[in-house]
Amino acid sequence: TTVLNYGQSLFEGLKAFRRKDGSIVIFRPEKNAQRLHNGANRLLMSPVPEHVFLEAMDSIVRSNARFIPPSGKGALYIRPLLFGSGMELGVKPSSETTFCVYASPVGNYFKGALKCIRLQAVKGHARAARGGSGNVKAGGNYAPPFLLQKDVKERGYDEALFLDAVHGEFIEEAGASNFFAVL
Repeated sequence: TTVLNYGQSLFEGLKAFRRKDGSIVIFRPEKNAQRLHNGANRLLMSPVPEHVFLEAMDSIVRSNARFIPPSGKGALYIRPLLFGSGMELGVKPSSETTFCVYASPVGNYFKGALKCIRLQAVKGHARAARGGSGNVKAGGNYAPPFLLQKDVKERGYDEALFLDAVHGEFIEEAGASNFFAVL
C-alpha cells in the first residue's frame, strides 16, 4: 500500500474532555475535519466529508464515554487516520483510501501543575518548509525530528523550538505543543 511504501497518510488529534458537570465536549472538531480535508486534497486522497468526520467523532466518544477521565484528570485522545490503502507498488497516489478512528484515555500531557516548559531553539533542523507539506498533518512529517527531540530532552529541555527553514531566525513551531508568545 502507498501508506507503507510512500507514507501517503494523514492524521488528526482531538481530545474529548469531561466537564465538571459531567458533560463531554470536543474542542473544534470541525477545524480538524477541514484540515484533514485540505490534507487529503494535498496528498491526492479522497477527502472525508465533514459530516462523516463529525459523525465518527461523535460515535467514538459515545462508545468510549466511560473511559473519559474526570474533569482535570485527562481526556479521551481521538486519532482519526486517512491513508492510501490500495494495492499499488508504483510511485503514485493510491487508488483506494481508508478512514478509521481509534481512541485512548490519556492523562495530562505535562505532568504536575500547569507550568511553563523549557524550549531549546535549534538551527539547521526545520520541521516545515515553505512549499512543503508542513501545513497538513501528514504522517511522514513527524518522524524526522525524533532524534533532535531526544537530544534536546537529554540536554534538559522539554521540547525543541523549531526555527524557520529559510533564515533560521523566526519561530516556526514548538515540537508537540502550540507556541504562544506575549510581547
